[in-house]
Amino acid sequence: MRKSWAHRLGALLPDAARHELFLPALADLDHDRVHRSISAWRHGLAVIGLYFDCLRLQVQAPRRDLAAMFVRDVRQSFRIFRREPGFAAAAIVMLALGIGANTALFAVVEAALLRPLPFAASDEVVLIKHRDTGTGLTKSDIAIGDFVDLAARQQSFTALAGYYPYQGVLSGDEEPVRVYGALMTPAVFTVLGAQPAMGRFFTAEDVREGAPRVVVVSSELWRTQLGSDPAVLSRSIQVGRDRYAVVGVTAPGFRFPTTTPTDVILPTRVPPAAPANRRSGWMYAVGRLNPGVTIDRAAAEFSALSQQFEREFLTQNQGSQYYTESLRDSLVGDTRRPLIMLLAAVGFVLLIACANVGNLLLARSLGRQQELAMRLGRGASRTRLIAPMLTEARGRSRVGGAAGV
Repeated sequence: MRKSWAHRLGALLPDAARHELFLPALADLDHDRVHRSISAWRHGLAVIGLYFDCLRLQVQAPRRDLAAMFVRDVRQSFRIFRREPGFAAAAIVMLALGIGANTALFAVVEAALLRPLPFAASDEVVLIKHRDTGTGLTKSDIAIGDFVDLAARQQSFTALAGYYPYQGVLSGDEEPVRVYGALMTPAVFTVLGAQPAMGRFFTAEDVREGAPRVVVVSSELWRTQLGSDPAVLSRSIQVGRDRYAVVGVTAPGFRFPTTTPTDVILPTRVPPAAPANRRSGWMYAVGRLNPGVTIDRAAAEFSALSQQFEREFLTQNQGSQYYTESLRDSLVGDTRRPLIMLLAAVGFVLLIACANVGNLLLARSLGRQQELAMRLGRGASRTRLIAPMLTEARGRSRVGGAAGV
């Protein structure tokens, strides 16, 4: 009965474990029980322990075998590399060229087309530009008089803000340095959704007549030229011929316009009413779309406003047309389509490289037919024939990928 119980327990094991491990050990246990007078309960515990030992060995053996086979395959692939360096070099170079070209161009596409701009909801930020319908020339700056009327009449944006680039010299205790930045109306920060790292941005009080001169500095300038002074908001700096009280520090990485450094930002004001000479000054304009308003709808509105200005101020606004352009499109320009086409082209080059490497591997495998036939005849499974080839190909792909990157 006990023997039947032990055999039933062994029947739960796989055939290989039962015949090679469990049954021989069970026979030894039965022999010891008869000749050494081992009690029944000790014999039963020994049988149960034997069962779990066989089960553990059955589970762990395939893992050890797979690890050993993988190590052998890796060693064999390195031996093949040393024996056939030309073949390995050709495959690696083709993969490196294909992967390298794709990596380089995708980095450009990601930076230009995919990476979000450093502003809150940057897709809603729109620039206003000017086109002369007579000559077809376009400009990024618009007349002050038109800016005042556009800001007052438009309904597509939460606000229309103005700015223009600035460069000057920062003087202090050390050697003077050139700084770049912009003069901005207070609404620019609201339009961009920017928040200061320290202090505040401009308010309407900062642009009234006779207001104290104030400046907002960048985090980079605060660290490099102002010594990361925690009391910087109580200091003043010399920019150009004037001295300005520091009222704020921008967040790290803030840059507007995005194409130039923004070391210092000075406040500027626009007249409350459009001057009689509508061509008396120029500035750049930026706005944030109202909720639910598309850029096409804003473009239609500004086209209609341009026609109104042409009728009202024929001598000064004849042929002037204002249109909208998203901030990203203004940065990318006409490069979107060429970049996408180039990315598709280098992707096709990578496919060609992979196909060429595949052809090399196929030609090489044909030359190893006799070797594979001998291994198959000696009992190797098809999986064991394919595994070394996959390991070898993976090694080449990793080296080629690292070289390409």
